[in-house]
Amino acid sequence: MEQLIVKITDEHELFHPFFWGEKSELHLNIFELEEMDVNYDPTSFLYELYHSMRVVEAFKPWESASSIELLLEQWQSYYKSLHASFQKRDFELLLPLMKKGIACCFSILFWTNKQPVSLKNWQAMAESFTYKPINFSERMNFILSRPKLFHSFIQLSELMDELTKIYHKSIILNKRKNV
Repeated sequence: MEQLIVKITDEHELFHPFFWGEKSELHLNIFELEEMDVNYDPTSFLYELYHSMRVVEAFKPWESASSIELLLEQWQSYYKSLHASFQKRDFELLLPLMKKGIACCFSILFWTNKQPVSLKNWQAMAESFTYKPINFSERMNFILSRPKLFHSFIQLSELMDELTKIYHKSIILNKRKNV
């Protein structure tokens, strides 16, 4: 099976120390070029990686409403698991689940605005977006700086609720434009 090797360093569009650490090397399978499925790991930013590598035949989830719907469903699962982890004080599971939730949040924000995720310049891009929650950058910075706090989980949940409403509003507004 053919694989692509991608090195994520601090110069890469998808680099953010919260997700990648100092640097990472990923091995991507060619068969993953197709449309997303329920096993998609949002922390991989897989389709953005293909986009940055200019793999033309790769699926572009920012052009597909079904991709956002899939992430919204995944968020519900992460939310339940995070809520249970906080109740049980199971802090080992928190960080990986929060990373998935935060990755969902970034993906939904960018994809609602028809853009691939760019973690390197996410604040500047988020400020320029038409569809975004109020004070998104400040709130996300708080979450990223303290991902294991219960208040960060609450803030992420509120951002996701707002993004869900904004996403549905964008669908209605785009339908009106096309009529």
